[in-house]
Amino acid sequence: MVVETDAEVPLHDDFRWLTLGQINELLHLENTVNMDSRTILSCLPHEDRHGRAVLSDTELLSWFTEECAGHEVRASLIPLDAVTGWTRRQAAIEHQEGRYFKVVAVTVEAKSREVTRWTQPLFEPVGTTALAKSVG
Repeated sequence: MVVETDAEVPLHDDFRWLTLGQINELLHLENTVNMDSRTILSCLPHEDRHGRAVLSDTELLSWFTEECAGHEVRASLIPLDAVTGWTRRQAAIEHQEGRYFKVVAVTVEAKSREVTRWTQPLFEPVGTTALAKSVG
């Protein structure tokens, strides 16, 4: 969650609010800022060095539409052990050639939550990755 405020922010025992400057410093440390936070930060509006985006919204939508129209995608459910080209490890599913992305198992503990401990899968990018989920 990103919140903009001019007010003083109180400290809490089980979580802290950070400035974008503080988060930017943490981004330079390995294994400090999780993938979900990085994803949210990457969506924040910012000015690039040239003052404009590489593509306008119309150009980007046009490119995306052309890409979608040029590929036929058919999906069907299959058992996990029938998926080819991917390897299931103790805590991850990854491409045999180390491409695309990984699905990693994460254990979360948060004493202040209704459920204090759980595990969940997360997508971990491999290199520069565009990942989309089809809904519907």
